[in-house]
Amino acid sequence: PGTGPEEYSTTLRDYSLPSSEPSPQHADQNERPEWYVGQPVAYIQQVFVKSIVFPWDKTLFAVDVFRSPLSRVFQLVEEVRNHVVKESSGAKNLEDMCLQVTDLLPGLKKLRGLLPEHGCLLLSPGNFWQNDPERFNSDPDIIKTIHQYEPKTLQTSATVKDLLFGIPGKYSGVSLNNRKHLVSYTITLVLQRYDSRED
Repeated sequence: PGTGPEEYSTTLRDYSLPSSEPSPQHADQNERPEWYVGQPVAYIQQVFVKSIVFPWDKTLFAVDVFRSPLSRVFQLVEEVRNHVVKESSGAKNLEDMCLQVTDLLPGLKKLRGLLPEHGCLLLSPGNFWQNDPERFNSDPDIIKTIHQYEPKTLQTSATVKDLLFGIPGKYSGVSLNNRKHLVSYTITLVLQRYDSRED
């Protein structure tokens, strides 16, 4: 509604593509929204990571406490990139299944280096360091790096942190005020097609 995003989710069980005809307005809220028509452009699959920082040593700086759980993202992204699905027609790797990007949209050029410009559309917090663990390890202030793209004013749409962490930033746990000692993020894959075997 309006200019804000509208979410619609459906279960994987018995999933079928929507018809190419718009659905009539129904009072039943379980019906698909009128904009969900025809073949989707892409399918989103997320690998959700949730970790607890323990023991929580009060002598450590927050920057150092979050470094360990976030450092795991580079290994996980590598595992996802190297995953192979075996089919009767042969093996398929991630590059065969994911949505390919060829360039950034003009409005996103300022995020060059953060978002993939060519190849598979895969997002993770590792994008803040161009998916390079050495850059991450040599970053003296990872929290500053993550928050440098945050807007200074009230934001009603998703931020860079939301996009790369795959969840709303306030749920990531990566802040100087984290009292729960939890860090959460996703590795977000954008796939070309739905395949129930790729769950």
